[in-house]
This record gives sequence, C-alpha cells and structure tokens, in this order.
Amino acid sequence: MSVYTYLRAAGLALLVAATWSWAGHTVLVEGVSQTSCPACANAAPVIDAIVASGAYDVCHIAYIYDRNPGSIGRVNEFEVAFVPHYFFDGGVDSWIGSGDLPDAYVNRIAFCLARPVPDLVLTLRTVWEADAYVQLTASLTNRGDADYRGRLRMCLVERQSRWLTTHGEPYRHAMIGPFAVNQELLVPAGEVRELTGTWDGLIAGFANVTRENLLGVAFVTAHDTGYADAATEAPVRLPGEEPEFLRGDANADGKIDIADAVRVLAYLFGGGQTALVCLAAGDANDDGKIDISDAIKILGHLFAHTGPLPPPFGACGPDPTPDALTCVSFPPCAP
Repeated sequence: MSVYTYLRAAGLALLVAATWSWAGHTVLVEGVSQTSCPACANAAPVIDAIVASGAYDVCHIAYIYDRNPGSIGRVNEFEVAFVPHYFFDGGVDSWIGSGDLPDAYVNRIAFCLARPVPDLVLTLRTVWEADAYVQLTASLTNRGDADYRGRLRMCLVERQSRWLTTHGEPYRHAMIGPFAVNQELLVPAGEVRELTGTWDGLIAGFANVTRENLLGVAFVTAHDTGYADAATEAPVRLPGEEPEFLRGDANADGKIDIADAVRVLAYLFGGGQTALVCLAAGDANDDGKIDISDAIKILGHLFAHTGPLPPPFGACGPDPTPDALTCVSFPPCAP
C-alpha cells in the first residue's frame, strides 16, 4: 500500500470515529484585572506566556476593569467579585487569584479543549478604514445538523496595552473601547451568517491607537449556556491589503511535504489542540473550507502525481479566490 493510499484510509477512519468539531476548537480565555491589583500583575504574564507558547489553541481577551468602561457589561455578566478572575470558554470553568499557576490555567484550557462543541467555523476580517476607525466583519458557518442560536461579539484589543500592572509591565490583549458588535444570531444548519460592525476610537476616547498594535477578536456564545463555542482573532489590515501565503503549506514552514497533510488532519481531528495560523494555506483544494479533502489533495500532489495545487503555489501570493478563510500570519512570505 502506498503512503498516499494508507494515509487516505487512515484519514477516513479518523473521520468516521471523530466526535468533535471538524473546525477544531479555539478556547476563549477572558481575564478580568485591575491596574491596582498586585495579584493581577502576577497572573497576567502567566496567561501571556501560555498564549505566546503556541502549545494551545487559545484566544485571549483582558478586561482591565478600572480603565476600560466598554468592558464593564461583560464583566458584570460574569458577576465578578474578586480579581484576577479568569474565565474559560465563557464560564465553562474559571479561576480566581494567582495561586497554583500555571497549572490552574493549563488544566482548564485542556478541559475546555476536550469538551464537545457544535461544528462551527468563525472567521474575522478587520480593516483600518481611517484613523482610529475600524471595520470588523465576522462570518459564522454552521456545519452541524441542528440550528445554532447564540450571541456574536466583536472587539479590538491592544497587543501591548497602554495600561500597566503594578509591576510596571503592560497588560496584553487588553480590550479597548466598547464591543463593535454584541448581537444575537441564528444560523440554520448548513448555512452562513455574516455580521459587520465598526469601532470608532475617536468616539470611544481612544483616538491615539495605532493599527499595528491592534488585533480584532470575535467570539460566539451559545444562547442556552452562555459558553463560548467559537473564537478567533485577526490583525487589523489596510484596505486592499491581503496576506500572501503558499497553498498547501499548512504548517507554514516554507515547503510542502507530508507534514502538511498530517497538520491538516491534526487540525480536523485533534480535539482543538492544533491550530492553523493560515487557514487559507490549509485549504489545499481552494474550495473555501478545511476538510479531509485538503489532506488528500496534498497527498495526491506529493505521491499520486495529481499535479500542482491551485495558486498561490510555488511562490508566495495573495488568494486569487477570496473566501471566508483567514490568514493571521505566514512567516515564510513575510517581507
């Protein structure tokens, strides 16, 4: 049996056995802190290190309660009484204080990664339209068999916050201003819903933000539980600015080999523990979605002489067929 045939059979077996979402699962971590809180200063760098490690598929928002009025509504939903207080997947689990770290955070992230979630694909496009004026567009695809009712929120965070801990270090991924979108939605099975909102830094009192320091974040919470079932983030780009990538290079290492097919399969069937920093690159057959056919397409190119992949292939380039798949970063094509 050839490598191609073997891995195709293995992939199909995994498809039948899988009980989790095809889209994987990005865990949402929401941390409530204050600038005057010493324990918050101890907790913040721990979650920052977990996120920066890339070991877990995590999306992080810091709510600096005493500095950003726009986050107060979300903090009140959690009924926070003490800080720091970190919430995982919208309240599936939480942790108060700065003791037992990093294990307390890692264990809760792992627990959330293992829980079943609806088969949703959430993508986000964030565009700098003018000075401190940003447009955010989220697309939610429901690939499950049942309708999905929930709430979509979109916001901006500063990668390195203007607000400091008691140690004099900046908070990271701190929400700034209000939510650009905070709206209920219903997505019937097999359908897609798209919502667009704007964030005006001038009105919000943050006219001095810089595009390079901003990151868009979107997440969806279920109507019945309030738990976060999908989360994503996207850099703020200039109008018409599209990231360049290599089709099929799913692990973004600058070449296409069997590791890319394995990476796609791990993303689909790894319980959310494997992320794709450039979904567009993982879409090897350019059909606008990530599924097992992409791994098969890569293997066919490598071992069955099925020909080249769709462009951009062989050289870095933008996606000639735009779709909802994002590309947060692709280092091999970075200038």
